[in-house]
Amino acid sequence: MVLREHRLVTGYLYSEIGSGTSNADYILVDGPPGIGFPTISSLSSADLLVTVSEAGVSGIHYSSRLLGLANQFNINSICIMNKTGLNVESEKEFEGYLKGKNIPIIGNIHFNETFMALLNNKQTWLETNDEKLKKQLISIWDSIKGICNLSHKNQF
Repeated sequence: MVLREHRLVTGYLYSEIGSGTSNADYILVDGPPGIGFPTISSLSSADLLVTVSEAGVSGIHYSSRLLGLANQFNINSICIMNKTGLNVESEKEFEGYLKGKNIPIIGNIHFNETFMALLNNKQTWLETNDEKLKKQLISIWDSIKGICNLSHKNQF
């Protein structure tokens, strides 16, 4: 989720940011899983939902519920397709669903075992030697910045 700085933020995030007086223009929040109260609470202040979704049966089901919830709050949504290349039929089905809901797919993260190796080594994707993966993820970040009109230079 992306929040504009002036929006009221609840709970722990509010205490971490400090009464809305941070210097940040935007705040990117990794929201809780599911569609229960913590998700509803975090969405209540969001300007944009960025969902990272897998095209499997459970991923499509979960994403459709989350996107429906965002729609109830009149929050624009965008999607990043995760682990692409594993099930092309499901991906096409999910792409059709998103297109029908006017939710753009701003990027694809192809299935890559590098993520597990990085996790096992307590590293982030920024520390990978896989330049193709880095370029892919930076391109997605640039899309998010463009949608949010972020003018800050990418620091990767």
